[in-house]
Amino acid sequence: MPFIRFFLQKTFFTGCFLVGLWGWGQPSLLEGVNDTLVKDDLGEVSDAFQDLFFKAVAQYGIENYEQAIETLKKSMPLAPDPTVIHYQLGKNYWALNKFDEAIKAWEKVQDKRPEDQELLALLFEAYRRQGKLDKAIEMGAKLAPKNSVYFLKLAKLWLRKQNEEEALQNIAAFEQVEGGTREVDSFRQQIYRETKQPEKLMQYLQKQSQKEPLNPQNFKALIYLYHLYKKPDKAYLAALALQELDKEAREVPLGLYPHYIEAGETDLAVSAFKKLLSNRQDEQLNTKVLEDFKQLVKKHPQYKEEWDSRVSGVQTEEQLSNRALAEQYQKEDPQKALTYYRKALEETPQNFNLLQETLLLQMQEQAFEEALTLALQALEYFPTQAVFYLIKGKAENALGNYEQAEQSLTEGVGMVIDHPSLLEQFYQALEETYKNLGQDERQNYYKEQLKTLKN
Repeated sequence: MPFIRFFLQKTFFTGCFLVGLWGWGQPSLLEGVNDTLVKDDLGEVSDAFQDLFFKAVAQYGIENYEQAIETLKKSMPLAPDPTVIHYQLGKNYWALNKFDEAIKAWEKVQDKRPEDQELLALLFEAYRRQGKLDKAIEMGAKLAPKNSVYFLKLAKLWLRKQNEEEALQNIAAFEQVEGGTREVDSFRQQIYRETKQPEKLMQYLQKQSQKEPLNPQNFKALIYLYHLYKKPDKAYLAALALQELDKEAREVPLGLYPHYIEAGETDLAVSAFKKLLSNRQDEQLNTKVLEDFKQLVKKHPQYKEEWDSRVSGVQTEEQLSNRALAEQYQKEDPQKALTYYRKALEETPQNFNLLQETLLLQMQEQAFEEALTLALQALEYFPTQAVFYLIKGKAENALGNYEQAEQSLTEGVGMVIDHPSLLEQFYQALEETYKNLGQDERQNYYKEQLKTLKN
């Protein structure tokens, strides 16, 4: 039977219970996680225990967390099994932002319920938010077999630990269950673009392609990496292998055309360009391909007609002009600039620089609702980019959503590496958040962090 759901007598404290679990002040961490402790799990309990316990539930419901904690502690000696008390203590500690105490309380519950999925989910989020990545990964590994979304969450955690191999393995595990999606493919390509160890990643993918010679994904990944890091001969060989498995794959011409250019086989290169530019799955890549095509035409003007006919049908040129217009109007008419940025984003929603430029202008123009929506979208494509967490948190501060801002900012600040100016902005935003939350101790902590950083 699932645990941490209270089976109440029909008329006993029902209203207070519902308020306590689902009403005011519930920590955002607990959203979507049902309390499931059945009364049978408690055993026979005394009236004195029930009175104290449900009083604590009521106090939680009206956000009187400190008093709820004291009441729960008083009920502890009367409880035949303290598991439910520790669980409720964890909720109240979390609501007070006493995260370490919350984790300690929930860990005591886990000692009794090591495989309970709902508790594992709470601990996963708690560890993740506190930056305890190894513990979060341990919880996620237990959750993923029953809930495949945790494979993607694990991939993001492994990426934060700069372990691209584990991240890719978890993406592959997700796709085995759910199939491929454009968003997941974008996440994978982000890993390829941002890796600090491209050679190591290439070696890993080479081994994977030898282990699974009939899996086209390994060859697609290798072609993408070889293209990014200018290894045309290796890209060519990978493209030939992929061609036998999936001749329609977009990565086939991507791997072929640089080799054709080097070999002087310009007709074949142009044919590959045409195939690539008819597929608009990755507009950032299309822009690079267009540039290579343009350079080929400069050296071989006989292909200008091919260039003109192909580019006239590629909307990337329009996107670039939209962006250019946005940059042109940015100072003299910011609202008009935002209109052009929106048009450009409709066509290239995964362009990192374009997302960042648009978000910064939205914040400048105090379009906080728009900025919050776009920051969420940006984090879907770039889940490890601290700057998008910063903008999201600042937008939430501006909208008065301080608890959400705290979550965004504390998650993002842990991703900042060797970037003092970005760290300073996080500290400033967190100081503002805790000031508005009335948490003087945390506010002063970030004040001191700012002084230390500036010195």
